[in-house]
Amino acid sequence: MGALVGHHLTGLPVIDAGGHVVGFVSEQDCLKALLVSNYHAEGAPKVEDVMRRDLLTVQPGDAVVDIAEHMSHQKPKVYPVLDDSGRLVGTLSRTQVLRAMTKNHELAD
Repeated sequence: MGALVGHHLTGLPVIDAGGHVVGFVSEQDCLKALLVSNYHAEGAPKVEDVMRRDLLTVQPGDAVVDIAEHMSHQKPKVYPVLDDSGRLVGTLSRTQVLRAMTKNHELAD
């Protein structure tokens, strides 16, 4: 959770030793867990207890328009980018997709 705050990120993929994405943790997930933890005077929650396992991901070859369509209907602000073997190659944010869509729109004018 410190990585989110320390690096000003809204979410991060959680990977195993082999580089495969096993979950995703967001600011919202952490806030919920910390509220419960503080209320019950428990220790800090563990990432594996907080992370989501139902992931929405994209691949490097996915079209920006298709990704934008998904993002307009889905909640995550950051999507893990996975290669064909399911390994993490990066992340893609709504801001980056918006920037690409805006640039494409400007080029078309």
